Amino acid sequence: MQDTTRKKGLPIGIDDFKVLMERNGYFVDKSLFIKEVIDDISMVKLITRPRRFGKTLNLSMLRYFFEKTETDNSFLFRELEIWRQGEDYIKEQGQYPVVNLTFKDVKYRNFDDCFLSLKNVIGEEFRRHKYILNSDRIDEFEKKQFEEICSETAGYVRFNTCLKLLIRVLYQYYRKEVLVLIDEYDTPINNGYICGYYDDIIDFMRNFFGSGLKGNPHLRTAVITGIYRVAKESIFSGFNNLEVYSVVSNIFADKFGFTEKETEDILRYYNMYEKINEAKEWYNGYVFGEDTIIYNPWSILNYIKHKIFQPYWVNTSSNDIIRDVLIKTDSDVKKKMQVLMEGGELKNEIIDANTNFRDIQSKKIIGEDVLWSMLLVSGYLKSQNLRFENGCARCDLKIPDKEIRTLYIDIISGWFENEVATDKIKELLKAEKMM
Repeated sequence: MQDTTRKKGLPIGIDDFKVLMERNGYFVDKSLFIKEVIDDISMVKLITRPRRFGKTLNLSMLRYFFEKTETDNSFLFRELEIWRQGEDYIKEQGQYPVVNLTFKDVKYRNFDDCFLSLKNVIGEEFRRHKYILNSDRIDEFEKKQFEEICSETAGYVRFNTCLKLLIRVLYQYYRKEVLVLIDEYDTPINNGYICGYYDDIIDFMRNFFGSGLKGNPHLRTAVITGIYRVAKESIFSGFNNLEVYSVVSNIFADKFGFTEKETEDILRYYNMYEKINEAKEWYNGYVFGEDTIIYNPWSILNYIKHKIFQPYWVNTSSNDIIRDVLIKTDSDVKKKMQVLMEGGELKNEIIDANTNFRDIQSKKIIGEDVLWSMLLVSGYLKSQNLRFENGCARCDLKIPDKEIRTLYIDIISGWFENEVATDKIKELLKAEKMM
């Protein structure tokens, strides 16, 4: 008998945790992410994952859990796993001032427009905390600085160091250490690389993060997300309180994307479990850390909605950076790309989760380790048999699933039409398109 009860809504495009819960959306319970953030005592946590793998929703969940507000948000968590972890974790709910910034929409073709957008994003967060101007705990000079950021009339230098100001005045107001959440920190950096103002945006970000997060006694913890780990010397120089959790880290491995059980549960809930094997072929294949199998959450949700197996992830972002790096690699890459597209795997490749865009920009030929690493962290390859040798991560690499294979055919074939492709790759692409 078919289940005719009203189902929870599919949360496609909803990245505000409270909105999702209040609208009775289906929530894959990732609330133990909160526990792991509490247990990890590192001051600055940088978590890198491919796009559309739940980074924004997870940061939103952290905000509603930790932020001290006039509204009691504990009801959002009472049915979740975090509430079953005991009083040590429950007592953390609603206890801290929170700085919440997202740079995901800062995508401009020149630095002047980029800086105006950054001012708007930062100014909006200052305006959210404008109530502190009524407090006698904040001195008049700091109030004046604060108002200049709120009105976006402050100059470059003031905005460059304003994260430190915001953390300090929130600490003074609440007498509590401050939680900082920054989503998609690398979006303006990626666009700076593509559009030619990389040095300008790196200088801004280095001072912005450095002044606010490096050795700040008023900081509880900072959680930063992005796709790429920009090389430490570019932004996070001098940070001895930074921990990086990329796709090759075991920590937080199951907190972004859907695990196998979570995927089976959601398909069963929507009466589509009989399609689990096809779903595995299309959207399974990612491995985070050493052995955590992950499905693409964006594609699973869209498949449940549309009930058609097809690539849903392809149009969610630009691939310009990957294209640029791919074109700059040497001829051996063409042969290895042929192996991947034939369904094979690359053995014992070195993976470096750092991305130094300045080196990529300046070199005519890019090393294979850069290409494979960028394809891995951005979701175009999966790792197998991960191991660490002499401080280097090594793994075997493979195209994750049918969806990503389709992306290689549809997107990368366009990159290979001229001098980049071998004749064998062109034959493979032609055969695939005729199938």
